[in-house]
Amino acid sequence: MATKIQVKRGTTAQVDAVTPVSGEPVWETDGLKLAIGDGATAGGKHVAMEATHVANSLFDAYTILMATTNDTPIALPIAEQTMVGRITGGNIAALTAAQVITLLGVPQFARAFSVIDLSGAAVSNIPILHTSRALTLLKAIILYTEATSADAGVTITIGKEATAAYYYTGTSEISKAQWYELDVTLLATDIAAGDTVICGCAGGKVGTGEVLICIEYKVA
Repeated sequence: MATKIQVKRGTTAQVDAVTPVSGEPVWETDGLKLAIGDGATAGGKHVAMEATHVANSLFDAYTILMATTNDTPIALPIAEQTMVGRITGGNIAALTAAQVITLLGVPQFARAFSVIDLSGAAVSNIPILHTSRALTLLKAIILYTEATSADAGVTITIGKEATAAYYYTGTSEISKAQWYELDVTLLATDIAAGDTVICGCAGGKVGTGEVLICIEYKVA
């Protein structure tokens, strides 16, 4: 006589309370799981789906499966030029450029430099950076690559070539050791597309002194 196979209907809790006989199928309609009894395991053993079966499933092109709660996969369409991931406390979703940068740990700024000799002749319009897109100036540093003598300092400027407005203007410091670094206070931070950041110096310092003008910036 053939073995009788039962198909039971009930909640997940009810299924787990029953030990199906060997070969008996158990379908959890509320959890969308299929189990097969082995005669010893309560609720049966869940059936695993092979990769080939997943490949033969029907879902739209350019989608991935995601689940916001356990055992509830849904399709997530992926648009062109899109990266997906999960930020703390959120679901899997398209990531913004800023989020990708944060996840990759990429520095969010770049630097540009120019050198000025404080004891040389007066100079102006020395280019530090030219840009074809809008930028934000984050920081300007004056690094003393040569120790400065005790005589009077001279004016140093960092500005916008297009409007002649200043990002910084101030007097060089005296009696500073080589590699002394001054983080200056910015008067403005916007760098317009097509603009050039320039620096200059009144020059004529009697004693020694040479500085490296360094700016840090990012895409606006």
